[in-house]
Amino acid sequence: MKTYSVMEISCGLVTCVAEDNSRVVLPAVSLPKNIREGDILRFEDNEVTNDKAAAEKKRQQMLQRQKALMRKKKSTRR
Repeated sequence: MKTYSVMEISCGLVTCVAEDNSRVVLPAVSLPKNIREGDILRFEDNEVTNDKAAAEKKRQQMLQRQKALMRKKKSTRR
């Protein structure tokens, strides 16, 4: 199984990036409907699924990192 994050959707093409930074560009029509940037796609046995739970978890982790950075930035201004 290979897992990719959707990085960009443009002109009917979807750019996906794996954890090892390898990239693949696929036609949007070959992927599940209603994908968006940041979604996690799992490729297994010639089937592609949109792992919405993994994408939401990743979004929450990124939000927490941003908040932590903002708190750190505010504390260094004093």
